[in-house]
Parts: sequence; C-alpha cells; structure tokens
Amino acid sequence: MAFSKTNILNILNKGVLPIFGFVALCFVLLRRIDDFDIWYHLAIGREVFQSLKIPATEIFVYPLLGEQISYHEWGFGLLNYAAYWLMNYWGMSLLNALIGAVTLVLLLFAARKKEPMKLSHVFALFITYWMIQFRFIYRPEMMLYLFLAVEIYLLEQFDRDYQFRWLIPIPILTCLLSNFHPSAIFLLGVFFFYCLEFVVSAPKRITRLTLISILLSVMLMSFFSAALNPYTFSQILLPFAFAHQKEYIEKIVEFMPVFQTPYKWHFVLVFLVGLLALVFQTRRRIVDWLLFLSFSYLSFKYVRNLALFAVVIYVPFTQTLTYYMDKHLLCQKKQNPRMLLVLSAFLLLLIIIRPLSEKKWGAGVSSGQFPVASASMIAALRPPGKILNFYDTGGYLSWKLFDQYQVFIDGRHYFNDKSFILHNYIFSGGRDWKQLIEAYNIGSIVTPATLPFSGKPIPLVTLLAGDDDWSLVVVEPRNLLFLRKDLLSNIPHQLILDKKLVWRQIIKEAENTLGGNSNAISSYLSIGEASLQLGNYQEARQAYKAYLHYNPRDREAAEILNILESYSK
Repeated sequence: MAFSKTNILNILNKGVLPIFGFVALCFVLLRRIDDFDIWYHLAIGREVFQSLKIPATEIFVYPLLGEQISYHEWGFGLLNYAAYWLMNYWGMSLLNALIGAVTLVLLLFAARKKEPMKLSHVFALFITYWMIQFRFIYRPEMMLYLFLAVEIYLLEQFDRDYQFRWLIPIPILTCLLSNFHPSAIFLLGVFFFYCLEFVVSAPKRITRLTLISILLSVMLMSFFSAALNPYTFSQILLPFAFAHQKEYIEKIVEFMPVFQTPYKWHFVLVFLVGLLALVFQTRRRIVDWLLFLSFSYLSFKYVRNLALFAVVIYVPFTQTLTYYMDKHLLCQKKQNPRMLLVLSAFLLLLIIIRPLSEKKWGAGVSSGQFPVASASMIAALRPPGKILNFYDTGGYLSWKLFDQYQVFIDGRHYFNDKSFILHNYIFSGGRDWKQLIEAYNIGSIVTPATLPFSGKPIPLVTLLAGDDDWSLVVVEPRNLLFLRKDLLSNIPHQLILDKKLVWRQIIKEAENTLGGNSNAISSYLSIGEASLQLGNYQEARQAYKAYLHYNPRDREAAEILNILESYSK
C-alpha cells in the first residue's frame, strides 16, 4: 500500500501520536518525591490498608492521642500506599505522573471534536502544561484536577449530542472525590454552570422542563453522593470552613494572593489567554464566562487555584485557537504530518528541559529533603522517651517510625490546635521550654536549623547548641538530631558530634534559602550571627554588610558591623 500524506496522517492520529503523546506526558511529568505532606498521607494509607478501617481518633500525634480527628484525605493516602506496596517509591512517582498525564489528555479530548490531531491541539496542550505543571505535586488536590477534567470531558460530550448517558457518572465522580480530597464543591459548581448553558442552548427536540428535571436530579444525586464519605456533609462544606480561618491561611504561601508570589505572570498569561479566547470564540457560551470569572477570582485571591483556572479555560482556549489556525494558517489546512511531528517533538523537548534543569525530574525520593538519617538513627538506637519534631518533619517520622514512636506534630495540625501552639512555643525558645520537654518525657529532637522561607535560626536550636544536657548525633542537609543525655547515657562516644556543626548548619541552610528566595534577607543576618559564633569574622562582616544593604535601619546590626570593621583594622 502506498503511504501518501493522507495515510501517514491517519496512522499518526489514530495510533502513533496518541500513544506517543501519552507516554511522553507521563515521562515529563515524573517528579521526585519532595513534598513533606505526602508522608502522613502514606502513614494513614498504610493504617487503613492494614486495619481495613479509617481511624476515628488521633493515633500519630501524642499530645492529641485519643482525641476525635478527621482523616479527610484517607483515600489519597490509601491509593499512594497501594502504589508503594506494588512498586515502592517508583510506583508513587509513576502514579503521580499518570494522574497528571490523564488529566491533560482528558482536557485534550474534551476540546477536540471528531477531528484529527492538529497543531493547535499540540500547542494548547503545551501551554496548559507549562501553566499548571508546578501544581502537579504529591498532594491530594491532584485528584481534583483529574476528576475536574473527567467532568469537563463528560459535560462537553453532553453539550454536543445531549445524550443523557454522559451525565450518569457525575454523581460517581463527586462521591469518589469526597473520599480523596474535600473539594467536591468545585465539581458541583462547575456542573451548575454547565447546567445553565444546557438550559439556554438546548435543542428544540428536548423540552426544557424535561431537561431541567434531569439536570436537577443529577445535581441533587451528586450533592448527596458527595456526602457518602466518613464525614458526610461536613466534607463538602470544609472549603468554606477553611476559608474563614484567615489568621492561619494568611501565613501559608499557597494561599497568598497571586500577585504576591512568583506566579503572578502565570496568572496574567492564563487570564489574557482565557479572555482572548472568550472574546474571539465563534460560539458564545454562558458557561465559559461564568467559569472564567469565578476561577480567575479564586486564583487571584489564592495562588493554589491557578491550576484550576487553567483547567477550566482549556476548552474555549483550544477551540478558539483551532478555529483561527484552521482559517488563517495554510499548514493547518493541509494537515502537514511532518510539521505536526516536528512541532510535537520541539514542544516535548521544551517541557523536558525545565524539570531536568531544576533537578526535579525523576522517580523516587528527593535526596537531602527529609530527615532520613535522623529517622534511621532513632530506629537503630531506640532512645527512650518521645520525639519532639519540627512541623514539617512529622509526616516522614510517622511513616518511618510508627508505631514505635508517635510524633509531636504533623502537617494536619495547625492554627489553634494544641500540638501546634505547644510546637510554636517550644521551638521559639519559650521561657519554660525545658519544663515542657521534661513533662512530655522528650528524649529526641528532630529539627532543621533555620525557619523555612526566612532563613532565621530556630531559637530552640541555638539554645540546644549551648546546652550540655543534649548531644548532637546527626547532621544532614536539612535536619539535626539531638538526644537527651540523661535518658540515653550509653550513646557511643563516636556518635557524638561537635556542636559547632550546628552553626555551620545554620549557614548552609540560610545560604540555601537565599538561593531559592532572594527576598529572604534575614538569611544574611543568620549567616552573620553563625559566623561570629564560629569566629569567622571576615565572613560575618560580609554577611552583615549584605543584610544592612537591604535593611539599613537595623541599629543593632549596624553596631555589630562597626565593631567588626574596627576589629578588622
């Protein structure tokens, strides 16, 4: 058979391109595990897997043991534990990539009609990937992206032929999502907007009364099916309850207004792309404007919603782009298969370069991120007493050490939570920190040397550095392990480290913070203070100079610099 351009194009569209594109997306979406929260999800998933029930009380955090607690995202933990059980950490990385790839492919098919793959589809997919890949992380919200893409695909199919079979899975989606992530309200909202479009644009062959009755029935079934989770209707309404905790969410980076984050230009691009798509679209739809306005507001207010904004404008963006490329670009009219392949390969190369350059691409656990050595040392020495851990290390320690040890706190506990309040008080070096440690019979302390984002030394760490009752036994890239001498008097002498390493660790962590956030000027002050403790006066002088360049009104720092300058003379 002669392979004409038409035959080649058919082969590409029906076989090679879809398979190659999906595998390529899975490949480029591989990310190393670098999120602290994934570990407590894994620990919860393991508990559900082994006990075949969802715990009703707190079992991981000892200041709250036995108290009523909600494990809202137990399904996500169970899914990831199943992936780990089957293929270890590689399984988790593949699962994360698969969720992201399926999300993008479903959006692609939602926007395509019964037409072959075109340059516009490849280009739109690349733009969308670039805009949302930063949120394809090991978080339960990944399930929201996936289920939202499934819902949009089903509703777009219904919009084309008004076959009611496309609506049957909607209540199933809300039920499933409620057990993975408390965000079914987003699915309900998107469905409601589409319902308005369906009622306004319904073909004459369908009576509006029939249509409204069916849509209302599906909406009610979806709402009540979302309550089929261990926490019933409170799970549906949780986003509203969370949004009212303003004092807490104002302190979390992913809940910051988008223009206060590095992703402000992502937002501007998504907003302009969506607006232009709606202004120039050939078929005006109410649903597209409602989704655009609501999700642009949500992402403007909270940066974490930016990916959702990109997802909901994908269909109008792709369809408008396809129309104008078909109309004005000769290459699109001819469906040049060679150009389609070349552009696909070029865009694939572009999306591969970024994760590779940031060293995030790959599978397994990101090295140097978690308290791996500290957990191993505790498991080996079995020190008596409990563990006091810094906030973000609790999940990993629970994953590795439960049920030999509980932790002081993990990422599920915040705001006015007892463990959160005590954690902040002790790590800030509160006046009676020693009494609290003794009261809780704490024998091990796992903590970074500096605070995230600011690079400031953690006050408790500087106190431990000068306290003879505590021995330093582990120094790793982002964590230190201290053991209490009177509870573990038989520590092998060779394991005890010089506490000068604490100050060197402060310098390393502060330098890393500066590398990732040039606005963290407190890191310069940390480097200066730690260098003074080590007797490195030249380094201290340079650090204080850099700090005062950004904060010249700090009199105390200026006085220290003057002393250092006079000493150097």
